[in-house]
Amino acid sequence: MCGRTSCHLPRDALTRACAYRDRRGQPRLPEWRDPDRYRPSYNKSPQSDSPVLLSRLHFEKGADSSERIIAPMRWGLVPSWFKDDDPSKLQFNTSNCRSDTIMEKRSFKSGSIGAANSPEDWEKVWDNWRLLTMAGIFDCWEPPQGGDCLYSYTIITVDSCKGLNDIHHRQVILIPGSKRIQGRVCSLCF
Repeated sequence: MCGRTSCHLPRDALTRACAYRDRRGQPRLPEWRDPDRYRPSYNKSPQSDSPVLLSRLHFEKGADSSERIIAPMRWGLVPSWFKDDDPSKLQFNTSNCRSDTIMEKRSFKSGSIGAANSPEDWEKVWDNWRLLTMAGIFDCWEPPQGGDCLYSYTIITVDSCKGLNDIHHRQVILIPGSKRIQGRVCSLCF
């Protein structure tokens, strides 16, 4: 369904656009994990890296779950149970996943849906722009032979609304900025 996106903002603008409030209600900017892997582009395709906003708890045990991290991740979920030594050998497309079958598909079984907090006063945060954020799930694949973990994600889709049905029968889940990230969930920033 979703085969191309665009994320062309400079890293500092993207950081300001992902501002949030921590559990004490204080406005915060997320930190980056592997910031040099972020490459702005008007044409992001599956298997390219895109920025994903998620709880710090996914990277640091015992961290405050209200703190956010932006991490570039590979688009196209590589499930943690995948045993081959080359993620490109995955035999099925995992760039999107249907919300109605998410719990039936083995590759997506442990995911859930959520979103990120955002400040109410966006004008002070970053020039009155808003990101298009989509719901997704992510996983961490460890190569069987050892090496760096690969964080990857998939975009969750639903049946299209009437206004988009003439274009495509599926659409991504767009996230309003008022919900929380929970579980193995991420906000994809485009």
